[in-house]
Amino acid sequence: MSYLKNLKWEMVLYSILSIAIGVLMFLYPTKTLNAVCIILAVMLFALGIRYLIEYRKKNLINDFYRYEFVAGIALILLGIVVLACMNLILSIITYVIALIIIVSGLMKIENALDLRRMGCHWIPLLVFAIICIILGISVLTMPMNHNDDGTRTAGDFLIQCSGAIFAVTGLIDLITTLSVSGKIKKWIDSQMN
Repeated sequence: MSYLKNLKWEMVLYSILSIAIGVLMFLYPTKTLNAVCIILAVMLFALGIRYLIEYRKKNLINDFYRYEFVAGIALILLGIVVLACMNLILSIITYVIALIIIVSGLMKIENALDLRRMGCHWIPLLVFAIICIILGISVLTMPMNHNDDGTRTAGDFLIQCSGAIFAVTGLIDLITTLSVSGKIKKWIDSQMN
């Protein structure tokens, strides 16, 4: 039972983060994703520097095959690539979000089928799952256009759609998690009696 409680709260936290990220993406599409790229580059730089420091401290006899120096240089170079190829990475992030939405929809289908096996209301969840999958697939099929003159582009629209879908998916995940966890608790209680 402790495992189910931990899983429930992890899913609630994931859902709330999804909603927050989705709202930020909708309100500030380009700024949000630029910030994500910059944060990712800084994290890669910091991790690379940490590995280089560990390399300087390591015991040559005990830690011979650990490759901190190579890992540190590789992470710093990856951070430079992230900053240099930000537009490409922004495009990739949008498609990754679409894949996350599709996977989330597939997970909801499994939840709906589990609810059906428990004899609970499952059709609304199945409908939500299908909507999530369709929305995720529609994001994957949209073209990504970039424009440097500051006007609103199809890419911005795609990011805003992804943010809206991400927020809605997070909300549905939150409702699903709270609903399913309550149903599971009732079902477990009924099985023990």
